[in-house]
Amino acid sequence: MEAGCMKRQWLKASQLGRCFLLLLLMLSPSFGDAWYYKEEIASLQALFAAWNKSNPPADLEGWSSTRQRPCEPDAIWRGVTCTEVPNSETNTKGPSRYIIGLTLSEAHINGTLPDVFGWPNLSGIGFLTLTGNPELTGPLPPSINSTWLNTLDLHDNGFNGSIPNINFSYYLEKLDLSGNRITGEYPSHQLQNASSLLSLNIGGNKFFGNIPENATRSMKRLQKLNISYNNFTGKFPNFRNWSNLQYLDISSNHFQGPLPNFSTSSNLEYVYLGGNNFSGTLTNFFDHFNVSKVKIVNVSDNNLSGSLPFNFISSNVSSIQELLQDNPYCNGNDYDDARRCYCKQDCSITPMSKKVRKIVIISICISVVMVLMMISVVGLILFKNKKYKKYLQLQFQQKFDEFDVKPTIYSYNELKAATRDFHIENKLGEGGYGAVYKGVLSNGNVVAIKQLFVKTKQSIDDFSNEIVLITGMKHRNLVNLKGCCLRENSKILVYEYVDNYDVDQILLDLYGSSSWSSLSPCIGSSESNPSRHQGKQYLIG
Repeated sequence: MEAGCMKRQWLKASQLGRCFLLLLLMLSPSFGDAWYYKEEIASLQALFAAWNKSNPPADLEGWSSTRQRPCEPDAIWRGVTCTEVPNSETNTKGPSRYIIGLTLSEAHINGTLPDVFGWPNLSGIGFLTLTGNPELTGPLPPSINSTWLNTLDLHDNGFNGSIPNINFSYYLEKLDLSGNRITGEYPSHQLQNASSLLSLNIGGNKFFGNIPENATRSMKRLQKLNISYNNFTGKFPNFRNWSNLQYLDISSNHFQGPLPNFSTSSNLEYVYLGGNNFSGTLTNFFDHFNVSKVKIVNVSDNNLSGSLPFNFISSNVSSIQELLQDNPYCNGNDYDDARRCYCKQDCSITPMSKKVRKIVIISICISVVMVLMMISVVGLILFKNKKYKKYLQLQFQQKFDEFDVKPTIYSYNELKAATRDFHIENKLGEGGYGAVYKGVLSNGNVVAIKQLFVKTKQSIDDFSNEIVLITGMKHRNLVNLKGCCLRENSKILVYEYVDNYDVDQILLDLYGSSSWSSLSPCIGSSESNPSRHQGKQYLIG
């Protein structure tokens, strides 16, 4: 099935190469009714000759140094994949067949890899998979960068030396050289044209040096990167073109400095950074992850401290494996459930002991009782206040009914709104007993509101008597009392508003100087208030 997928991928990527090869097929020798490209057959025979130390019957079934029909329907050449082009496209007697892939996994190959993949040999090959052959040694041949190569998988062999000075093809989507003994620096030059690469795995080799900032500049489609178990050093770059990256493994190297910033890698699911020398705090690092995507984050065996952000702790910790062990964060023996899960991979919830459970239950009960008591006290206070207000209103009403006066009883909020909360701009003046404010009632009437000072010690009975007295006074030179308000310590009188300024100012404006005729309004006012001249202390507004 895997070979079939590779075959389809290669056929899609190599349309131009196919046309070119068809021209060459016309010059190739024929065997029966089929046409073959003779250099391909010669290349397979060269491979067999290089691997002749293997056991042909068991490991390279059907291979031969003389058999020249590897792509016949009844032919058995283990791991060789061919394709067939109808004779209508090639103007040949029979169909043209040529090799597009080679897959030999755990074939116990013993030997080296000959340089047979360039022109004019196996240049049309689309996938080469030689894996699990530890006796397959030596350097990689320069022709390994076949133009139409889509998949190159050479993992878990015994290759050594450095990668040749080549440029891997634009069509290459998978490169796996892991588990060998290949050395050298990161192959930036060799990968500069591999812009279609989806998976790169060079882990488990002997690469060294720093990772350059432009290491993956052309690999915008990259989904998987594995450079683990090498000898890379320095700071790991913050790559900005990893929007498609899902899997990253840079563990077991010698990277140092702060952890990488993955703020632009929103599709990351698996991240392995353990076994390095990264330092710094955990909070900023984990803040950059898409918690809904990430499945495994491993930063074990580094030098990381701090704490985990809440959005990461509140995620499904059971799906996050081998996270933080061997970091300062995990030092000590005081483990809560989250720390134990991240550090020891024990994500079970600790059952409470009987003693702890008892303490929790008692604490909850005490809290409930305290809340109920507070509610009761607040309710009692509100009830008493309401009852007291009703008592005051009843006392007022009885006093007014007794003397047959009917002043208007205003609410405190109504007068507060009328004066804009007794704003200083509404203040008309101030005397020994209180301050007078101009107010506009909700019905539009303008009134003078006198707020008596709290320091005035006057009982409710005295205040009601005063209102009865003032309400009963009638004179053309007195301002009429319209009503009152009583609210706890606030005692307020409401008069009709007369906009004629002060008496002294009016007298001066009208008469210009003092004269006996100027005093006639004052005399009239005094006549209406005989009590003031008889030693009484009633307050008249």
